[in-house]
Amino acid sequence: TLLSLQAFGQGPSHFTIGEEALADIHIYDLYHDEEQVYWVASNNGVYKYDGYDFILMECSEMVSHSVFYLCGNGQGSVFCNNLNGQIFELKNDTCSLYLQIPDSLMYHQIVMGIDFDGAITFATKGLYRVEANKAITELIPQDVSNSFSGSLMKNHEDEMTLFNGRTEQVIYIKNGSMRYESYPGAEYLYFMK
Repeated sequence: TLLSLQAFGQGPSHFTIGEEALADIHIYDLYHDEEQVYWVASNNGVYKYDGYDFILMECSEMVSHSVFYLCGNGQGSVFCNNLNGQIFELKNDTCSLYLQIPDSLMYHQIVMGIDFDGAITFATKGLYRVEANKAITELIPQDVSNSFSGSLMKNHEDEMTLFNGRTEQVIYIKNGSMRYESYPGAEYLYFMK
């Protein structure tokens, strides 16, 4: 028996955007929102790409222009932070200071994400949740020996995940609730998930 099969496929495509507009800029994060807008976190601030132009989102309150951890809340706002503890909201073509993390919570590293219910969660010396009224709730107490690795990424169950190297645990966060899984001596497993 002879079987004849003909298959059609799409050829590979490749395109480059921002080669000139983003020249000499260090890009730290990219985010594609529900409105099909691309956001670029850089050492020069945040750029919005609408499919035609890169627009630098000016924010007079920004102490340091290097921004990181772009994330959206699914309600039209995109957030990012800088290492000075400032969290910014990008909405309706404006950038504004959303929250200044108190100095008492600051650490040399800030990791940020958006929970399933739209609340900002950030890790410094501890793990914190920003409530709708901008009050900060402590999820994991401050401890300078906390060693959070990676970023607050969402898994297939819409839980944010973060690795604490000190306790050798992956922390799963959803709607302000947490669960833990231990991985003794295996920090590399977190990055492979």
